[in-house]
Amino acid sequence: MDRLPALKLGPIGASKQTDVGFAQAFHYILVLAARGLLSFDIQSSEAYVQMRERCRLGWIAETGISTVSRHHREVFEVLRQLPGCSGAICERKAEDGLFSMSIGVELPSSSSEGRSVRLAIEVDGPSHLMSNKPDMATGETRTHNFLIEDRGWKVLWVPVGPHAQWAKLEDDESRAAYLKELIGSILKKSCNV
Repeated sequence: MDRLPALKLGPIGASKQTDVGFAQAFHYILVLAARGLLSFDIQSSEAYVQMRERCRLGWIAETGISTVSRHHREVFEVLRQLPGCSGAICERKAEDGLFSMSIGVELPSSSSEGRSVRLAIEVDGPSHLMSNKPDMATGETRTHNFLIEDRGWKVLWVPVGPHAQWAKLEDDESRAAYLKELIGSILKKSCNV
């Protein structure tokens, strides 16, 4: 017997507010599932399956359009000049189509196993930063990055707010050195895992 009651779910796009609510609920469901906090009996119930699908559709309706900022383009152009990064893709989708990364690139690993490292570079402006701690991501941004990592990507966070390191770099050469250093730390960590 289902532990969740039958649901009456409205149509997609009936209300922007409803789609946002379902999108947020889907985000929460994904986090619970990634952390192993949803029991099998709940996940297999018909009500849960219906709710998850409706939330997924709300998520897609709400997050389907992405924009590329000036800073995003700057990071992308500098990144593509670095060795091994010419194949970077701007606004790359995760394999399940649910998440878009600012930039996605597969880098060769320096480990003896020779597997590539899938790197998601999240270029985030002021709306993704805490107003009282401009060097810290908001909870929503941190959750987004967690869910990208859950899909097998290493996340490199590049804040571009007015107080961020990126804003202090004056030319492409210093920006390239900054990105190279950040990428190097990710690759080093992935070899030690």
